[in-house]
Amino acid sequence: MGYLTGSQRLPGNKGYPRPGLTISGAISLAVHEINEYHPLRNNHTLTFTVAETYGEESESIYQTAVLWTQGIAVYIGPQETCVHEARMAASFDLPMISYPFGHSHELLGTSPDATVVLPFRGTDVS
Repeated sequence: MGYLTGSQRLPGNKGYPRPGLTISGAISLAVHEINEYHPLRNNHTLTFTVAETYGEESESIYQTAVLWTQGIAVYIGPQETCVHEARMAASFDLPMISYPFGHSHELLGTSPDATVVLPFRGTDVS
C-alpha cells in the first residue's frame, strides 16, 4: 500500500496542523492487527510505504507518481487534496481511499451527497 500522509511540516511552516500524525498511528495499528490476528490468504501480509506530502498539493501529486513507480497496489490518502491524485490513481488502475474526502462531487461531477463508486479492474468499489 502507498500511504500519502501530511505528518511533517516544511521548514518555516509553523501553521500546518499535521493531521497525518493521528492517522498514521491508526494505519500502523490496523496493518499490525490484520497481519497478526487476521492473516490473509496464502501467507500474504500487508505492508505500506509512507510518502510525505507536507500538506502540499504539488508534493502530493508528485508522491502519487513516485508510489506508482514503486509498484504499490492501493493508495491510502491523501487527506488535504485528492482530486488530481484520484485521477492519477484511476489512470494507473489503482484504488484510492482518501480521508476526509470532501471533493467527490468535483471528481465525479455529482452532488456532494452522492455515493462515490469508482471502477477498479472491472469491479465497482464504493
